[in-house]
Amino acid sequence: MKKYTVFFILLSILGCCSFLFYLSYRDVKTKTIAAFNNEQRIMARQAAREIQSFFTEYAISLRYLTRQKDIIDLDQAGRKRIKEFYNQHADKIRAITRIDASGKIVYTVPFVRRAIGRDVSHQAHNRRIMEKHQPLVSEVFRAVQGYRAVAFAMPVFGDHAYRGSLTILIPFQQIAKKYLADIRLGDSGSAWLLSRQGIELFCLAPGHAGQSVFNTFASSPTVLAMARKMIKGEQGTTVYTVKQTRGNTTESVTSHAVYLPIKLPGNFWSIVVATPEDQVLAAMTFFRDAWLVLILVTFTGSILLTAYLFKAWGIVREEERRRAAEKVLRESEKKYRMLVENANDLIFIVQDEVVKYANPKAEEVFGCSLAELKSKPFIEYIHPDDRHMVPAVHRRTPQGGKNENLYSFRAVNEKAEDVYLQINSRLTTWKGRSATIILARDITELKRAAREKEKLEGQLRQALKMEAIGTLAGGIAHDFNNILAAIMGYADLAKDELPADSRAVKRIDAVLKASSRARDLVKQILAFSRKEEQDRAPLQLHLLVKETLKLLRASIPSTIEIRRDIDPNSGHILAEPTQIHQVLMNLCTNAAQAMDEKGGVLFVGLDCLELKEKDLKDQEDPRPGLYVRLTVKDTGCGIDPAIMDRIFDPYFTTKEIGKGSGMGLSVVHGIVKSHDGKITVVSKPDQGTTFKVYFPRVEEEIQPEPAGPAPLPTGAERILFVDDEQDLTDATREILTYLGYRVTATTSSLEALALFRSQPDAFDLVITDQTMPEMTGVQLAGELLGVRPDLPIILCTGYSSKVDAGVAGDMGIRAFAMKPVGQEKLAARRCWMKIPAPHPRDVSAIPGRPPGQPETRRRFTKSVSIPSSA
Repeated sequence: MKKYTVFFILLSILGCCSFLFYLSYRDVKTKTIAAFNNEQRIMARQAAREIQSFFTEYAISLRYLTRQKDIIDLDQAGRKRIKEFYNQHADKIRAITRIDASGKIVYTVPFVRRAIGRDVSHQAHNRRIMEKHQPLVSEVFRAVQGYRAVAFAMPVFGDHAYRGSLTILIPFQQIAKKYLADIRLGDSGSAWLLSRQGIELFCLAPGHAGQSVFNTFASSPTVLAMARKMIKGEQGTTVYTVKQTRGNTTESVTSHAVYLPIKLPGNFWSIVVATPEDQVLAAMTFFRDAWLVLILVTFTGSILLTAYLFKAWGIVREEERRRAAEKVLRESEKKYRMLVENANDLIFIVQDEVVKYANPKAEEVFGCSLAELKSKPFIEYIHPDDRHMVPAVHRRTPQGGKNENLYSFRAVNEKAEDVYLQINSRLTTWKGRSATIILARDITELKRAAREKEKLEGQLRQALKMEAIGTLAGGIAHDFNNILAAIMGYADLAKDELPADSRAVKRIDAVLKASSRARDLVKQILAFSRKEEQDRAPLQLHLLVKETLKLLRASIPSTIEIRRDIDPNSGHILAEPTQIHQVLMNLCTNAAQAMDEKGGVLFVGLDCLELKEKDLKDQEDPRPGLYVRLTVKDTGCGIDPAIMDRIFDPYFTTKEIGKGSGMGLSVVHGIVKSHDGKITVVSKPDQGTTFKVYFPRVEEEIQPEPAGPAPLPTGAERILFVDDEQDLTDATREILTYLGYRVTATTSSLEALALFRSQPDAFDLVITDQTMPEMTGVQLAGELLGVRPDLPIILCTGYSSKVDAGVAGDMGIRAFAMKPVGQEKLAARRCWMKIPAPHPRDVSAIPGRPPGQPETRRRFTKSVSIPSSA
């Protein structure tokens, strides 16, 4: 039997005895309190009856007197009768007063001359009897003579009219002493009296008489609750608690009380008879002591009996426990051996730097048996890079300590494979000597998963950055195309006003060439952000390289020498020129910055070679075949091998703030990959860097150049042009007017709609921008087609994520053009519109053409941009 069982039994016996005692004690206590309450009720009723009888006797006497005519008229006989009544009751009353109907004293005994004629109508009991004309007992008040008194007033009527009152003055102390002071129940049980206003009329506690019960017992909620019932005239029993101070100590005293009202003429008082609880329960002392002795005897006997039984039972159980312990020990040894040998973690013991024990999982991970593990020190199974760390961690735990070490390191198995182990080691004793027990978990796959997760997170961050760039690109295309369109439009108009051999024409050609390159750059940004596809065409790379090197020479320091080896027969590649230009510019700019401090040699080479499968064994995308190879080599500071794997990552840069954004090589890599090419880099610190870019070579037949510029189709149709940019609208109006068209241009889509509705047949063609503040081009086209369904409309946009050629066609729009739109493309739109076109004519026949211009103009051999606002 277990100790807690014995304790439970003893506790149960004690609980049963205590419960029985509680039930009996509670029953006796309830009956005792009920008996005391009954005695208290008898005393309270007896005192109430005596007080009521006292006032009843005087009520009879006063009623008799007030009906006598001599007292009603208060003649000499009446005054004599009042004096005789006072002399008969002088031992109980202090005065008797006759008051007239206006509340003034007309006679008093004992006679006081200065009192005759005094107005006492302000006194509460006189005011009430004057109002109600009914007998009443006043509240206890302090008389002029200084004692506490109560007045009993009886109304006087004559000829059925109120003639005043007859009032006697009774000392309250006389009533209290006779009917309340002698009430005792127990040693300190007493009575106290309360008026209907809550004033303590009588109380043995010093200082309470004449005070409000709500002040004297403010800290006793139970007394206040009883008082509220008493002033309502209720009766009942209650238990209340008050704090009493005796010397320097304050204690709470609980009392049992009975309260009931004392009904008086025109008033009532409430009497309380209370007895402290310790006196109420004093009669139960013998009963309580007897039960406690009985419980103590029963409990002591139970303890002795239980101890004897427990001793006998313990001897029997001791032998059973010994046999059970031996069985448990055998089973435990078997269980732990099974757990260790079947564990999915490595468990081994190292002693004297050699493995002394290893479970099958450890043998599997290390790839050798226990005998082989014992053949060499355990340190040789640790990766060379971690051999300094493991002993240091182990030494941090003092010999014989119980601290555990949790760390990880790389191990090497018999196959020379790296294995990541998470170790939990602890000092122990093995065959009487200090050793270390090691629990290890193979986390090689977790490490691989963590590296893969890190790689995927990097790809996600790059994708988010590219998405941000794409969002920015749309905004750049919107605003930048407006600027370029105005520059190119006004430059073309200015060029037309100048002689062909003017130096200003060459300068304007340079402006147009730079603007065209900026326009292509916007397209490239949109293509890079996957907002717009770039058209690729066969490109002779050697021409582009030569042109780029000319531009580059002016932007790099003179301390850098540019050497070139460009094969003019390297062939064609399928590419977009602006993107290839950016590749070369980025590579050369990086090379120049690497040599910025000391100077050096920048080598650019271009040749053609054939890549075979063996050359591409480590590459996945490129295929064997002919490639055009671009080589950019410098003699600068080189690239640190530690960051070689990151040079193509977006936003990665080793340059100072303001000298690089980290996007150059990332853009180069993206462009090369998009052209099905590959890029390699070889670099050594302080010896320079070599980039080699391979583009697939394509066969392209050389087309003969046209003999001369072909004249553009012109026309005389009426065109409504709508764009919200004023400068672009003015430039476009001049260009279209120069081509012979009659143009009405506006910057407000709402104004254009109102103009068209007023004259639906006044226009042959509408050219509208897509992005406008008041109404988009699509919305405007819908309104126009609602008025005139056969109206040809060209919708122009620099970039829109919501509108393309398919959407425009579904709406009934005849043509969709991406800005900027050249003069040739705009003229070709006539065929799409199915507008009859006049035969090509000489520009000299165009209305409004300035006189003196030559008939053949270079203007018609190149693209003039239509303004872009979106």
